[in-house]
Amino acid sequence: MILEEYMKQNYGKIKAKEIAKLYDIPLCKVYELARKLKIKTNKSRNKKFIINKDMEQILLSGKFGDGNFRRMGNGAIYREKHAMDEKDYCLWKYNMLGDLTSLNKIYYYKDLYVNFDTSNSKELLYYINETKENMIDKLSDLGLLLYFLDDGWSLKRKGYYAGAISSVKLTFEQMCLIAEKYKKLCNCNIKVSQWHKSSGQEPYVIYIQNITKLIEIANKYKMQNLDIYIKKFKK
Repeated sequence: MILEEYMKQNYGKIKAKEIAKLYDIPLCKVYELARKLKIKTNKSRNKKFIINKDMEQILLSGKFGDGNFRRMGNGAIYREKHAMDEKDYCLWKYNMLGDLTSLNKIYYYKDLYVNFDTSNSKELLYYINETKENMIDKLSDLGLLLYFLDDGWSLKRKGYYAGAISSVKLTFEQMCLIAEKYKKLCNCNIKVSQWHKSSGQEPYVIYIQNITKLIEIANKYKMQNLDIYIKKFKK
């Protein structure tokens, strides 16, 4: 990655000394380029962030879906990346995360993908240190919808949609725990099985007989015009 692009994405999250070492340039050149690009450091690094219920569901579902957490100094950051045909969805999450993303830009990489990082926060360490089982237990209606939108797909039936979700991040037992939550939410039959792909991957798959409830939750959050809604629910 060229230095200017790297600086735009990481200056303030990665120390200037580390950037200088990585690109084998004097430290003063890093500061000079930061001023030229008008990039400011993340002054909220030690700020205590309030994570509301909706924000928590984005972070919880992202742990299992399209996001990842990384330790950074005494805190952690959350990053999420989507293909360009899901850019509206990525921007929706970015905006919903409020103060956690307010100091960071959303980045568009050519016509390939879009991504964002949160600010560095001690509050985000929970999502690294806590067990997946306990985080699954905290998934609510919104989190279950977002996990489906991240890793699931719909199956058109006569008058309604069924759905499926696949994962290589979770064990069979963990997928069964999530399946039980979908069973309770959607009030329908659920099945968990394992695929054997020619690529060698063996993801576990949750089959949901009827995802009408997930569509209702998406409507509640006014997601009807998002690219992800059209992609998943308007086949």
